[in-house]
Amino acid sequence: MSPPPMSSSSTTSSDFPPSVPDIPLSPLTSASATTATSHSSDPDVIREHWAKDTFGSSGTSTPLPSVREKSHCCGEPYPGIKQLIKDKGFEELLQLQVGNIYLSGAYVLTQYRSLNDESDMRVSFYLRRTDHRVRILCREPHRTGPSDYYCLPLNLLEILRDGSCLRICRRRNRGTELVLWTQLKFTTLEDLVLFHCTFVALRSQDEGHPVGDILDYELEQEEECFGGTITDDDYVHALRVYKDTVTGAVRLQSSIHLGDLNHTPVWTAFVTHNLGKRSWLKSYDSKTVILRDVKPVIFMSMDDYTPPQTSHGQHVLEFTSSSDAREFLNIMEELGD
Repeated sequence: MSPPPMSSSSTTSSDFPPSVPDIPLSPLTSASATTATSHSSDPDVIREHWAKDTFGSSGTSTPLPSVREKSHCCGEPYPGIKQLIKDKGFEELLQLQVGNIYLSGAYVLTQYRSLNDESDMRVSFYLRRTDHRVRILCREPHRTGPSDYYCLPLNLLEILRDGSCLRICRRRNRGTELVLWTQLKFTTLEDLVLFHCTFVALRSQDEGHPVGDILDYELEQEEECFGGTITDDDYVHALRVYKDTVTGAVRLQSSIHLGDLNHTPVWTAFVTHNLGKRSWLKSYDSKTVILRDVKPVIFMSMDDYTPPQTSHGQHVLEFTSSSDAREFLNIMEELGD
């Protein structure tokens, strides 16, 4: 399916409804083969949220080509929005800033660049405990005046890749056209992929406003080299192998298979550094493959998902068919040649 045509932003105040209605909570329905959405019952769900461990945890760093584009917002600024969403029960979950990554505005966790230009733009995710609804808030500072703030709920947005950038867009004209709302520029492929997966996962875990048909679950300029199904913590998930056509990097991704949350990412792992090594893949039986030196980044609460591991902490892939297991091993061998 080809995406709708992209247009430059010509937004008006109607592009950001001052008060997007919050509908009553409704139970999620899903197929039996689908992992439950990630909702922790812990009262400190903000502090212990899975998103806290996402950035900087992949163990690899693949540079993206330098481009002229910069991070910027195209929507309508909304004065006072930070206080407004706080009054509605939203709390800052994660903040990304050029040069650093902050967790809930607290101590700087890592010292690498997530956004790679000099705009000093900050991007935050705000989560509401009662229904796990998430809003994205962008701040653009100005040297001669106060910063501009832009904010929308994730369920109104789609996220697309354009080279070293992610373009966060809104639909208009009855869904036939995509309008750029915010562009984010990245230094590394890992940060770009992790932001995309985090965005899609947070949007899917919204209890009150789930996205029924995920159209932006794959990234442009990634080639799918393998697709099969695995039994992942007692759920059937889709396993895909992607190769980035820009950098040559290879990663695995497990996603929810079928049901209301179909295509929602569960985990991803970057494996380029292992390709060509004999020791990193081991066939345990006809359907089971053991992965060594792999660090999956998980996009769900540990209450809802525990990655299958050996007693030595090695990741386990249990395929639903021996043919999928054989094909996976063959593809990984070819990628290592």
